[in-house]
Amino acid sequence: MKIIFHNEQTVEIETNSTPMALAYKKILKHLQHVPLEYRDWDNPCVLKNIELRQLIDQLEYYGKLVGVEIDRKTCLSQSHEYFNNIHIPFEKGYDGNPNWLKYHENLHLCESYPNIKRKYLVLDYREKAGLLIKPMNAELLQQTQTTVSAGDVFITWSELGKHPYKYWLDQEPNDLKRMCELAKPWITFIPTLRVAVEDLSLVPMIDIDAFDAWWSNYEQDWCHHWNIPEWKLHHMCGAVVVGKIQNLDALKSLIEQNIAPAYIKS
Repeated sequence: MKIIFHNEQTVEIETNSTPMALAYKKILKHLQHVPLEYRDWDNPCVLKNIELRQLIDQLEYYGKLVGVEIDRKTCLSQSHEYFNNIHIPFEKGYDGNPNWLKYHENLHLCESYPNIKRKYLVLDYREKAGLLIKPMNAELLQQTQTTVSAGDVFITWSELGKHPYKYWLDQEPNDLKRMCELAKPWITFIPTLRVAVEDLSLVPMIDIDAFDAWWSNYEQDWCHHWNIPEWKLHHMCGAVVVGKIQNLDALKSLIEQNIAPAYIKS
């Protein structure tokens, strides 16, 4: 496979033989002529220098497009309660309109700031993936790991919601019904690739013991709701590596210039 950038430069991906990689390659046969739905914040070099006020500007802009009024002062205070409240219109109003997805993504960037520094490039089709988004086959997750190396191409949980650790970290209500609505396991195969530009660990290092103590009260009932045997932190944050970039320096040079990826060709 290869990534084609808007300046027509290409970067090769050497895929492996994992079930996830083989499943992705099948989908790419249908998507290889579809342009990626790229956002500036998919580029780790852009996020490295972005300020909270810029993110709030974007949130306010997309909020207006979907009819949600944003309180800038409360956003600047980074109130988790407020961000939880303005997440509800997305849950109720999302209808496939790409402006809702832009609103949603900016909301979570504002909520997570300043911990939004990424070490990977995101290659995403977003709503363009359409009918090619399929239910996840649990067998595809057998190769899940919690560390990736620079140059690795990998797939992670990408549901429209939160995994339980993020639900807890964002101080969402301790209510099982609400948890089952908003916090989801990896149930959907979404063709979104990430390319590590540095070595990284995917397991958060913040209050893990406190999370485990909280999660022990809900895991059994939550897993029963989703019909899965268990869901630990490494399940929530893990990744499946599907390939390797052959020339990582070339890719880094392109994203440092903010040259957008355009297509992934099989």
